[in-house]
Amino acid sequence: MERYKSDTKLFPQGVTPENHLNISALPWVNFDSFNLNVANFTDYFAPIITMAKYQQEGDRLLLPLSVQVHHAVCDG
Repeated sequence: MERYKSDTKLFPQGVTPENHLNISALPWVNFDSFNLNVANFTDYFAPIITMAKYQQEGDRLLLPLSVQVHHAVCDG
């Protein structure tokens, strides 16, 4: 933390491995859809997974989950 705390780069530790993905949680909000705009990264191909606040509906536990992928890696 101390080493990189003032660094503003997206990947301050250098190049990330090819097999990485992003997972984040927003446990204080609920959503029906979620879109994360990654500015100036037209060649960013890693999937982005985002979870939100879970809620109980009867005997079911619901967890909103968003999976965002670049169309170039999904289009067949």
